[in-house]
Amino acid sequence: MADSLYDHLAALMDRYHTTSLVGVSPEAFRAKIERFVNNEVAVEEGWDDPMRQRDFSVNFVWGHHHDFGTFKQKGRMADRHIRILARFISELGMPIDLTGASVLDVGVWTGGTSLMFHAMGAEEVVGVEEVAKYATAFAYLCESFGLDSVKAVRASLYDLTYFQEFEHVICSGVLYHVSDPIVALRILYNSLRPGGTLWIETETYPSEQSICVYSGPTQIKGVYPHRKGWNWFIPSLPALERMLRDIGFSTVELGTTDGRRLVAKAIKGEHIDMLRAGLSRRLP
Repeated sequence: MADSLYDHLAALMDRYHTTSLVGVSPEAFRAKIERFVNNEVAVEEGWDDPMRQRDFSVNFVWGHHHDFGTFKQKGRMADRHIRILARFISELGMPIDLTGASVLDVGVWTGGTSLMFHAMGAEEVVGVEEVAKYATAFAYLCESFGLDSVKAVRASLYDLTYFQEFEHVICSGVLYHVSDPIVALRILYNSLRPGGTLWIETETYPSEQSICVYSGPTQIKGVYPHRKGWNWFIPSLPALERMLRDIGFSTVELGTTDGRRLVAKAIKGEHIDMLRAGLSRRLP
């Protein structure tokens, strides 16, 4: 990855400094961010008993590093939102200028990647997050910077009903966390316009065989009792490629692996149905 590309993308985030806030003072904005980080913002996740909440949603953790100009907020994933987009651009040809494009970003955490797409010129960005606390934080960022063309949606990937609406769909750090990856990928396929592109960043399993390694929340908690979240199926490179082709994508290209992290893109041709089997979703 060229340092100049990373620096260019990182510089795009300068537009989210506190000097660009709309309707809120830098002091009030920082105080609200700190309340999020300190888990003082109570958002109901849907369980009456807090002990039954999804463990990933109980403790608020900021997603990615944000330099807001007057203060810096560290995130669990550091600067990965910048590095992942740089890999999409340098390895797989993602346009660095997305002027006029429509983008669906699934699994946004606190919105670092969605903000990057807006800064790259996208006309419309829909950021989807199933954990209410993160969706609320992302929505607050959009509101605070007056981003009318960026929409925060609290929803499960499985609940999405978009049909041929987006030119780009990004699924970063999500695929191995979903219990039904074929269903999930087909929903993302349906969301794309013909000619649109799905961009995937995922953990991968190092094997030349077409296999998925199953972890599951029980195994994860048994080995890492303090870990938040869970893994389900981790695909090998051949498995991911076959999944994408079977779902209906006309062109599939895999990037390199960085450790055990893989980037890939899949281009949708004419909209086609997939094999009717199991839980395949019918067209609207």
